Amino acid sequence: TDGLVMVSQTAATLTPPVTLAGLVTTTDMGPCVITCTTYDGDNLIGSRSSTLTLHVPEDMLPVISSVTVAEATDGIAAQFNAFVQTKSTLDIHIAAAGVSGSTVASYRTTVQGVVYTDPEFITPILAASGASVIVVEVIDTRGRTATREIPLSVLEYFPPRLDSMRADRINQAGVLDDEGDRVGITASFAIAPVGDRNVHSYTAQYRRSGDSAWTTFDTGAASWEYDGTKKYTDAPFISTDYPYTIRLILTDFFGSIQADYDIAVAYALMDWRETGRG
Repeated sequence: TDGLVMVSQTAATLTPPVTLAGLVTTTDMGPCVITCTTYDGDNLIGSRSSTLTLHVPEDMLPVISSVTVAEATDGIAAQFNAFVQTKSTLDIHIAAAGVSGSTVASYRTTVQGVVYTDPEFITPILAASGASVIVVEVIDTRGRTATREIPLSVLEYFPPRLDSMRADRINQAGVLDDEGDRVGITASFAIAPVGDRNVHSYTAQYRRSGDSAWTTFDTGAASWEYDGTKKYTDAPFISTDYPYTIRLILTDFFGSIQADYDIAVAYALMDWRETGRG
């Protein structure tokens, strides 16, 4: 028998081979009957059997051969080369197998506190940003568990935030002036950098009261954060005879937000003419 070592003519030591674990596939222990038969030459003197319990070695665990984690939302990986909060979904594939006769009985994968039980699945959008760990657990038919941890890093994202915006008449010197025919825009906003790879821009437009079309008078790359006033002392010309609406649009890779502010006609102490001026 494998593992049988003769100590003397009256004693022997037997080390059960680990291959016996292949006979115990749904539990981590099993009965083993050892029979000792004694001969004197060719003459059988007698035999005796003893039953004991063999335990599958503690290090005999199911094997997780691979865990792949990929972006499942179109366009995110190409633009950001990273996972993005509230935008990314994960495509996870687990390859695992039992050992020495056991088979995989169940899977348990935890992603941001949510548990999944399939070997292949796509998560909903990732709700949280920051560093965490994907925990993969594979349980075999012996009840043994193999665990693997996969680091997960998610970049913070929030939609463009326009906290405040107003527009005022100013004069060509950039001074607030109720009779001014230029415009100043005061705004406070923020755009998520997302690893400095988020597309970000602003657009300023005006529309005279009664018109249907908007006219763009400024556009460019927006700051990630801004709190201040931009004065347009050269253009556009905002007639003192008409009210206007000023619009500010913030745009990033995922969408845009806008705010409008109405500018009244220029202030006059008394109007004599039909136009409201003079």
